[in-house]
Amino acid sequence: MPFFPPKPVSIGKRWHKQTVDRIKIYVDGTFFFFSGIAGAAIGVVARDHHGMVMAGLARRLEGTFAVELAEAVAFIVSLEMAQENGWSMIDLEGNLFCGGQ
Repeated sequence: MPFFPPKPVSIGKRWHKQTVDRIKIYVDGTFFFFSGIAGAAIGVVARDHHGMVMAGLARRLEGTFAVELAEAVAFIVSLEMAQENGWSMIDLEGNLFCGGQ
């Protein structure tokens, strides 16, 4: 069996200070298969312009989802989080999409 060495990983993204009065919400979705069980989970973290965590959550989703659908659910949850906390000036960031409101 041929050996394929791992490819180097580029760490091109770094945290940049957020504009004052804006909240940056990072989202991620994942699909997993562990011990014969398949599933999906999401994570959401909101930070202020100092990088301080304002809110966050991790949640397993019921059922089996593609990773793209799991991340879409994470975006919906992040918007609910922003609404519940009264944040109107937000930036959303995930692996599949980045945008501002």
